Amino acid sequence: MDPAAAAAAAVEDAFDAELAAFLAPDETAASLLARTFVTPLRTGLPLVDRFTSFRGGQLLELAGAAGCGRTTALLQVAVTCILPEVAGGVPYGGRGGHVLFYDLDGKLDIVRLMEMLDCQMNAAQVAAGVAVPEELPVIHDCLTRFHVVCCTSSFEFLASLRTIQPLLDQLAASPGGLACLLIDNVAAFHWLDRAARGPPAGGGGSHMGPPGDFAAEGAPLSQYRVHAALAAQLRALQQRYRLPIIASKHTLLTAGRGGDGKQQQQQQGGTAADGWAHRDTMLKPWQDLVTHRLLLRTEEQPGGGSRGGQGVGQLPVRLARWLLPEDPTVLRFDVSDAGIHLC
Repeated sequence: MDPAAAAAAAVEDAFDAELAAFLAPDETAASLLARTFVTPLRTGLPLVDRFTSFRGGQLLELAGAAGCGRTTALLQVAVTCILPEVAGGVPYGGRGGHVLFYDLDGKLDIVRLMEMLDCQMNAAQVAAGVAVPEELPVIHDCLTRFHVVCCTSSFEFLASLRTIQPLLDQLAASPGGLACLLIDNVAAFHWLDRAARGPPAGGGGSHMGPPGDFAAEGAPLSQYRVHAALAAQLRALQQRYRLPIIASKHTLLTAGRGGDGKQQQQQQGGTAADGWAHRDTMLKPWQDLVTHRLLLRTEEQPGGGSRGGQGVGQLPVRLARWLLPEDPTVLRFDVSDAGIHLC
């Protein structure tokens, strides 16, 4: 055969082989589903489980002012995740997984966690009609799956996120796996970050740029770049572990204010009468990371009864509303020893 014709035939055969490989299916639907499907996380919060499906790779933000039940909600999620599914013949309905809890406020109450754990265990035992004389081994086993990291600044928080991968690898490979990551008050260092804002010590550069190399550029960094670095680290953890993240956030409610408050309410899509207008302290990098947002608030309501001939006074009413995905329905809830429940 002519060498030129042989070369042309070889090129044509190679092209046909590459085309056939390109047109061949990459995988079956079954393998695609097995690779990408993520089971929804049962949080134990009726405010979440009854109204949406929360999966790994998503971030739920619980926003509200102090005293609205943000930390209680996080602890309730933790209890649901660290409780075993079944132990001693009692179906506790938990996941038996590990939880990583970032305490940025420095207000974690471990006694409150054990109280909620004990209440849920007692409720499960009563429902099953089984009496467990010794609960301490189960409680101890649950607490060994609850991991706490305390940070006192945004830089400590970022440093922890950068260096915690070995621990997460170990937890993800252990029985029960890594259930979720909880952050108590992601806006805890808002005012410290604002006070430290300014151009990098290395000189030059816009404060709206990417996070970049902190060590080379020096400190202080702008608040925007701190939030961008935080969002980048959390997104990397989500992608590596398919990790669901729930973060509480202190939010300033602007309803009822005059002057500038009314302007802020209009910017947030609220009115002076709806009570849901708020001011978000977290910047765009964080907001782009959030997939679900639930706003919590309390309001005072006149008491409807009397005690000993004297008025009860103002009774706090706790309300919740989904902002992302948006839902105008207002949910009323209460906080008890066992946690949050709908009214």
